[in-house]
Amino acid sequence: MGYPVIAREGWARIAGLFVVAAGAHYLVGFWWASPLWLIVLVAVQFFRDPERQIPQQDQAIVAPAHGRIVAIEQAYDPYLERDSIRIS
Repeated sequence: MGYPVIAREGWARIAGLFVVAAGAHYLVGFWWASPLWLIVLVAVQFFRDPERQIPQQDQAIVAPAHGRIVAIEQAYDPYLERDSIRIS
């Protein structure tokens, strides 16, 4: 498995949170540090970056962040004042 499970942007944040939680755990015990451990778990969940299976179909559209594309339609862009394609 050569693919990192955690996004590079989250490594420093998770490491910092881990150090703070471990320090609190050492100084005041598990129960007082448990909210910090919960924050570490939330950070790991937030920065997870699983390997994606991208379809090999021509003109396939892949949603970012493991979302789901529900509509592809013609729309008018009021900022650029032209027709466009809206993907949502």
